[in-house]
Amino acid sequence: LLVIHVHAGNVFLPGIFLALLLRFDTSYGRPRRPFFHLTLLAYAVCLALSVSASEAGASPVEIVYLVPACLGMAAFVGGCRGEFGMRPDCRFAACGGQAGPSGLFWLFPA
Repeated sequence: LLVIHVHAGNVFLPGIFLALLLRFDTSYGRPRRPFFHLTLLAYAVCLALSVSASEAGASPVEIVYLVPACLGMAAFVGGCRGEFGMRPDCRFAACGGQAGPSGLFWLFPA
């Protein structure tokens, strides 16, 4: 019987990050969603490596592998696509439908 100990931080925190990446990809109308798919692949590979390491007798801390893999893959994709300077416009109902400094991204001016 295989018992895998996956903690909430190993699922929920990367899940929230992946949901934000999916939102970022869809906000720009990308049909392939490169940030979401490649980061999901990196997360799955690191989770599989972590499970196999725990089966081998090691006691790895999964969050040490998962967070750098997810953040690193998103940074790698952004660097390869030249999108570090991009920021989404705040055109949501919370901002009154207007682009401007009322959203979260006013902290990082272009």
